[in-house]
Amino acid sequence: MVNDRSFSQPKFRPLPVAGSPTIGCLSKRHSRVILNKCLFQSKLSCVVISLQVGLIVGLLVGCRIPRWRGPSVADFAAARQLSQNAFRAMRAGRMEEAEKAFRAAIKRCPHDPQQHQRFAEFLVVVGRRQEALQEYLLACQLAVDDPYVRVKACELALELGELSLGETLIREAIALHPQNAAAWVLYGRVLTARKQFRQAVEAYSRALYLAPEDHQARVELARLHRLLHEPGKSLVTLQAVTAGYLPADVPAEVLFEMGLTYAALGRHSEAVEALLAARAKDPKNPEYEQALASLLKQLNRTEVAAAPLSSERATSVATPRESTADSASFPYPLPHPGWGGSSDSSYLR
Repeated sequence: MVNDRSFSQPKFRPLPVAGSPTIGCLSKRHSRVILNKCLFQSKLSCVVISLQVGLIVGLLVGCRIPRWRGPSVADFAAARQLSQNAFRAMRAGRMEEAEKAFRAAIKRCPHDPQQHQRFAEFLVVVGRRQEALQEYLLACQLAVDDPYVRVKACELALELGELSLGETLIREAIALHPQNAAAWVLYGRVLTARKQFRQAVEAYSRALYLAPEDHQARVELARLHRLLHEPGKSLVTLQAVTAGYLPADVPAEVLFEMGLTYAALGRHSEAVEALLAARAKDPKNPEYEQALASLLKQLNRTEVAAAPLSSERATSVATPRESTADSASFPYPLPHPGWGGSSDSSYLR
């Protein structure tokens, strides 16, 4: 016989009778929750509607946000149009009209860094570089997180001999964007001007890691190796540059640096050939003529320097005999890294 006690009987809670205190508590609680949700949704809908209305009015009218002194949408549009008119006038050669348009754009949006940067670029074109530097500095103050305007400002500052200012600007640019290859190149130039050649080599190496196709950075790195009395590394670096050109298209600057490197290595025939080729490509450069004259004087070969040669003939010039002059006696381009005979600006080429 089965024991009925082994089975548990289901327990049912009795339904609350109408008018009981349980029904009153539930109804009050639900009504309170429903009321709160309705109030929250109404407030949220009011905020969304207000934002939408404000945005539409701002786009249509161009009104400013309360307590904000910046330009409105209409000011931005007008300044952009003025800048476009200025560029068109500049391309047409109407420089006075272009300057007026640029100034009007800045007056319409004085807190827009792009307007100052465009005006600075215009001032560089017309040759007013000191004024352009001031406009770049204003753009840097307004664009606190823009590394590119700092790179442009640093480049111009170095051209004007403002070494300390350029160093400050390029450090800020690198801090904002460490992967900017152009910033590392400029930082290398600053360190070269400071005669901190080892640190400059590291900066140029970082730039070439980020932009391996930058031939100008390779040429400057080769020059640093030569200044550090490492002509072998300089030659390898320059050969990597010339590999990207046809023999007749090698720039004069590269040929000049190769000539100085060959002279440092004691390979005087190749040094004369390279310097002659550099002078043939750029006969008006006094630096090329001075270097060639100094080398030929050391080699007792003054007759070659009399008449400039064409670039085709210069690459085929060869001396019949080598001089026994030591490469260390070549005075022109081989300063010691600690030598202070020249100003800092002479390293900013």
